[in-house]
Parts: sequence; structure tokens; C-alpha cells
Amino acid sequence: MTNALRWNSLPADDAVESLDDRDRLLLDAVRSYVDETVVPARDELDAVIDRDSFPISVVKPGIDLGLKSLAFASEDGGRGASAVLLGLVVEELARGDLGIAYYFKHNWRFSQLVRRLPPALRRDVTKQLRQDPWYLGASAITEANVGSDNHLLSSNPELGVQLEARRDGDHWVLNGEKVMITNATMAGIYFVGARTDPGVPAESGVTLIAVPGDTDGISFGPPYRKLGQRSSIQTDVHFDNCRVPLDYAVSEVGRGLSSTRTGANTGSNLVNAFMSIGVARAAYEVALDWCTSRVQGGSLIYQHQLVAHQLGSMRVELDAAFSHAYCVARALDKVGPQELDPAAAWAANVSASEMVVRVARAAMELLGGRGMMAGWGTEKLIRDALTLQHGFGTNPLMLSNIGTLDSERVLARRRSDVR
Repeated sequence: MTNALRWNSLPADDAVESLDDRDRLLLDAVRSYVDETVVPARDELDAVIDRDSFPISVVKPGIDLGLKSLAFASEDGGRGASAVLLGLVVEELARGDLGIAYYFKHNWRFSQLVRRLPPALRRDVTKQLRQDPWYLGASAITEANVGSDNHLLSSNPELGVQLEARRDGDHWVLNGEKVMITNATMAGIYFVGARTDPGVPAESGVTLIAVPGDTDGISFGPPYRKLGQRSSIQTDVHFDNCRVPLDYAVSEVGRGLSSTRTGANTGSNLVNAFMSIGVARAAYEVALDWCTSRVQGGSLIYQHQLVAHQLGSMRVELDAAFSHAYCVARALDKVGPQELDPAAAWAANVSASEMVVRVARAAMELLGGRGMMAGWGTEKLIRDALTLQHGFGTNPLMLSNIGTLDSERVLARRRSDVR
């Protein structure tokens, strides 16, 4: 954490100490970038409504630090960053602005997928992802009538992804619509969940297919006006007879959903947890600054017992969420995404995203009437905080998945004992 020593935060200090010297230098550079470039641009970032209003100058120093390709393998021009480093970096970015954190971190989830692209396309995509501020990756999974169905196993072929990808010679032809797609109008490549076999359940009938952004037949709906994370632009994407070669499939044919569930989403849920911590830290910083400056009843308000108690509660929640996320990040670095219990990342995400709403609300309340006014910090932060409960499935869905998974494990052990 930035200013970790000021708060004497043991889990944050331990996390930083676990990095090597090169990674610590990068984290220091990210902190300076956030303080010097992102924080002063918060109001401008909160006013973004479309691609034309996105301040590209704000992200360029972060690109120069290599943040877009931080998770990519060294052979793809990246750093091959650990889960711990990714978490600490995205926490700092989210402390500055949640949309900027999304700008950089959204590319990280594709670090494994680009390795499955044909060599020439892989070289082109990784080069542009590293260098071009207007070239981003986009995950195109959600549809107008398909959200949680992608996360719930069903034998009904009519549930889950419905966008069609049919074979035509040596090409896939894609037709359909995806909704609320992050980076849609800035994407150089889309990773599209497409129904390649409409007669079977989604779990065995959906394939992930890479679609370059300049493919004929791609169009967009208007940008969404959002509650928070406004500098992260989302629109609907329409695919009308989009043709791409068969070898642009980046999952095993028919296994696209299971591929994202066990790989990309594990890391993404964990990154979301650290983003929540970053936003909560920003709220705590605002509250501390206010409570050590504001005088009421003849004394600084932190000296009133109720206020000090509230600040202490916020700090305890922050440290607990950080410790949880850091523990999972260490485990992910040790065993890899395919071996890590997916419930671990779900739990860290839920824990942190529930925490950030409580901490942001507490900060808003400590500022009194100013807390709900634009320009004082907490009004924006609570809007951002609320969006973090809808990352890769809603929090209730993740909790349901955790309970179901643990229950099924118990039943499996009982069956094993009977044998």
C-alpha cells in the first residue's frame, strides 16, 4: 500500500517485501504516476462519456511503464508479473481512478489467450497492446438475455451464449450481439464467446474466438452512461457476418466457458479484489485528511470518540480484505490458475467488494453534507465502489457458487467413504 508505513500496515509491508528489487522499483514508479498524473485528472476522468472525451494523455505515462502488458510473458514483450505484483499495481491504479485501473488491467486477462493465436497475429496483437494507447483487448461474453446463465451449468441448450459462429470452409462466421462490453470502441481485438454448437448445452457448445477490431461487420451501440468507473467505456457490439479463420479460436472448440472459468476469471476476480482495496484506501485517505483538519466542538473531529471509532473500523476492514487478497495471490503464484480452488478468488472478490462499499459509505458520512457533493471525493468513490459488486458475476452468484462447490465436495467425500 502507498503510505503503508504511515499506517504501520503489516500485511501491506509484507506484500511489498515479498517483491524483488526490480518489482519494488516499478511499484514506486506506479505510485508516482498515480499521484502526479491520475489523481489530478480525477474530475476529467469522471466526465468521460465516450471515446472522443477519453484523455489519452493520462494513460501514456502508464504505458511507458509497461503497465498494459504487465501480465504478458516476456516473449510477448511483457513482464510475466506475479499475481502479487499485479494486485499491488492495480490497487495503486484504482486508488487514483477506477476507470484507469480497468484500462490497464482489462488487457491482463488476455495474456494466456494471445499465446494461442496464430504466430503472425500474436506478434501483431502483442506489439499493439504494448505500444498503442488506442489498442485494447475486449472480452465479449455478456448478451442481452445472457448474464448469470454463463456461470450456471444447465442441460438446456437455449441457455447461455447464443451469438452464433458457424463454420464456412476455413472460416468462422459470427452473427449476434454482445452487450455492455468494456473497451468496445477502443478494442483492437475481441475475444468472443460464440455458440459453435447450438444443439448442446453451453458448457460444451461455446468457443472463444479472437476477432480483430478491423474485421468487416463490427458495429457499436451508443456508450452507456454509468454510475461509476466512467473512464472505462462500455457499449454494445454487433457482429454481422464477421468472418475470421478457424485457427482464431483460442479455446478448445466447445470448451470456451470452462476455459474462462478456470483460467482468466480466477486472476480477474483476484484483481477485482485489489481494485476494491484501492478504492477503499482512497476513501480512507479522504476521511483521514478530513478528520485531521475539520474542527467541531472545539477540537479536531478525530478526537471525538465516535469518529475515531469509525476510522478504526475502516482501517480494520481494509487490513482484513488486503490480507485475504494477498493470501490468495500468494497461493495463485504458487500453484497456478488451473490448480487454485476457484472459490478462493471468488471469496476474495466478494469480501473486498463488500468491504469497499462499507468503507466508502463511512467516509461519505464522516464528511457530513459535503460527503454527497461532487468535488469532495467521497461522492465519486461510493459510485465507483458500488460498481465493483458486478464484476465476473454478481456477488450473490459467487456466494452461491462457493456454497454449491463446497457442498458437492462434501457429497463426493461421502460417496468415496462408502466405497
